[in-house]
Amino acid sequence: MKNAKMHRTTTNRNALEFESSWARGPLLQRYDVISGSLNQPHDSVDILKAFKAWEQVRRDVASWKGVAEIRMRQNTNDIAANQQHAAFASASPQFETRDSEIKRLILESPHRDVLASHVGPFIFKRWEFDLCGSDPRMHPYLEEQSRLGTRYTRILATMQFSLHGRPFTQPELTTLQKHPNRALRREALFEKWASFEACSEELDDIFDALVRSRTSMAQALNEPSFIGLAYRRLGRIDYAVSDVRKLREEIHEAIVPLAARLVAEQEQQLGIEALMPWDESLYEASPQTPIHVPIEHIMHGLKCAYESTSAEIANFWQELTHRSLMDVYDRPGKALGAFCEYLPHIGMPFVFANASGAPRNALTIAHETGHAFQLYSSQHYKAMDLIIPANETGEIHSLSLEFLLWPHFDSILSCGVEEFRRTHLRSMLMMLPYIAAIDHFQEAVYERPEASVKDRRSIWLEMEAFYMPWRKHGDIPALLRGGAWQAQRHVYRFPFYYIDYAIALCCALQIWQESRVHYEVAVERYLDLCKLGGSLPFRQILMRAGIMSPFERGTLARAAVEAASYLL
Repeated sequence: MKNAKMHRTTTNRNALEFESSWARGPLLQRYDVISGSLNQPHDSVDILKAFKAWEQVRRDVASWKGVAEIRMRQNTNDIAANQQHAAFASASPQFETRDSEIKRLILESPHRDVLASHVGPFIFKRWEFDLCGSDPRMHPYLEEQSRLGTRYTRILATMQFSLHGRPFTQPELTTLQKHPNRALRREALFEKWASFEACSEELDDIFDALVRSRTSMAQALNEPSFIGLAYRRLGRIDYAVSDVRKLREEIHEAIVPLAARLVAEQEQQLGIEALMPWDESLYEASPQTPIHVPIEHIMHGLKCAYESTSAEIANFWQELTHRSLMDVYDRPGKALGAFCEYLPHIGMPFVFANASGAPRNALTIAHETGHAFQLYSSQHYKAMDLIIPANETGEIHSLSLEFLLWPHFDSILSCGVEEFRRTHLRSMLMMLPYIAAIDHFQEAVYERPEASVKDRRSIWLEMEAFYMPWRKHGDIPALLRGGAWQAQRHVYRFPFYYIDYAIALCCALQIWQESRVHYEVAVERYLDLCKLGGSLPFRQILMRAGIMSPFERGTLARAAVEAASYLL
């Protein structure tokens, strides 16, 4: 009842309005008051008061971050939005320092057990881990990395494309990659990569600066490399680099051969001798699935699909749309990508995407809705740390919801539903080798931070050959020179995050397998998973949900066998 009341009282607040209380000075003053109270002798009542005050400050900081990120990405040319985004980026390291100080004071408090009875003991483990990856010496490096990341985002958002004298956005060019006219597909891909090639030197400079900054940051903390520090900052409590390497090995052993068979089938379906880059997104010579679906139809179709999946998800979607907490239409100046931001000041998430009318847009929006629904479902926890899960856990929610929509695709598409399902599963499986390549590439780069731009491009070509041996480059200069990774924003903005999609996909494939036999059971498992939020370590959350660990040998191989029986 309290949560419902909170939603009613916040409904009329403007979700994307900057609030005067979200300013560095007032927020830092509130932090200082809380630290001061914990630095002095205090009792069990005091620690609870301090925690509640701190929790409110953190929610205000998260709201400022979310609004600033959304506003900047909605219009990268908006001067005021860019200023607010820069202001938060500048202040963020100071907030991080204050958060770390308060975590340390609570962990050292003789009354921490009182707080454990209030929020549970796992939160202390998260804080202990956070403190290992948080240090004031990192602040200037983090500020620099934020500026460089914003510069990268702005370059991609302001790229201009034209084809046959008509301007195109990048999502529109991506849509053309499914066009039955092979010459048009080739032209569209050339246009995309020509724009990247024109910016390649600047993109190389940005990445080189990021590698140097991240490596220097690790050295300042006496770390052997950035890799271990990145893992701690991502909150990877109960698994390590060695576990991820095992997963990459299983992708190479179980998925790469299956993917090679799928590529051979794709070549046969298309009637071509070799799959070229401009063929990769098309699976049949005369596709039945429409090239363009009106975005309004996609949104209505999603509404119907959610109603058929779960009353809880349907009610959430209704509130999300009623309160205009989505921006999904593609337009010039809008940043690329899709994401979900939690806005604690209104007690709701916000969904951001770039829909251009491709059927795939429905899955992208559903993916971000999965993140949003989990945040909404986990608000019963009293701490932000328990509401917001680690990345790999959060991606299970988003990828699983995509699979749970399978029986309801006919709400979105008027024809070609079965082929759309097959394409969805096929693209998920084909993504795994690419994800492994990106992750392995990053590991190799940060193991050799002194490598030249040319060396890094050679490393990428080696990764492509190992994980995607079927991949051709045609006569596209950017791809021939090993520059395909420059389009992957995670490499620039979220180092080592991308493998989380592979970890989560191994889990989501198990939800898919269950849904094919017992759909209602799979939905209930999904709802329970969302309610767990980030309240337990990754492996324990999987155990509670009845999901096998992706780091256990054979987990992915079993999913590969069932996927092969469905697709081949």
